[in-house]
Amino acid sequence: MQRIELNIRSYIMERERVQKAMINYLTNQINTARGGCITITTAKIMNTYNLPKNDLLILQLMLGDIMRRAGATIQKSKRNTYRYIICGSAINELAQIIGKQ
Repeated sequence: MQRIELNIRSYIMERERVQKAMINYLTNQINTARGGCITITTAKIMNTYNLPKNDLLILQLMLGDIMRRAGATIQKSKRNTYRYIICGSAINELAQIIGKQ
């Protein structure tokens, strides 16, 4: 039972760490956007916040969910990373989604 609790706590801590990194990165990208489009990749987030490789799956799920709701174009690139391209009014939609979290 203790092992299960430890695994659950570990997962929750990983999830919170990934969520903070993702929201900080998206907020910075939105604030520095000068119109046009923003390109976001899971690899950039992983490298910017030094996330371990085992956080990639959680990041893909969380980021994919948010970007689908915002209306981003999703492309699978090499090495199991994803590229999200978001343009125009979808950037404002993304900002609203981030503000709710």
